[in-house]
Amino acid sequence: MTGTAIDAAAFARAVGALAGLLALFVAGLWLFRRHVGGLRPTGPRSRLTVTASLTLDARTRLVLVRQDDVEHLLALAPGSVSVVDSRPAVAATSLVDGA
Repeated sequence: MTGTAIDAAAFARAVGALAGLLALFVAGLWLFRRHVGGLRPTGPRSRLTVTASLTLDARTRLVLVRQDDVEHLLALAPGSVSVVDSRPAVAATSLVDGA
């Protein structure tokens, strides 16, 4: 046979190293999306913002969403979204005054 022969152990090490690098890359992407939350529009064109989020249990969370001058409290669960409350947004200065 002509050319360089590669033994099975070296080939297995190379494949294992590539699989390990791929696994690290996928885990890094998963952590980034989980902690950063993906890409969200920001700046003056963004009319919708998530103000706060509270996890109630493994499947349910409350999310406070601000749309223009209205805040919506949403209960999120797999397969359902419920509006708990909607009201005009409170100015940040009135919270400092204790009102």
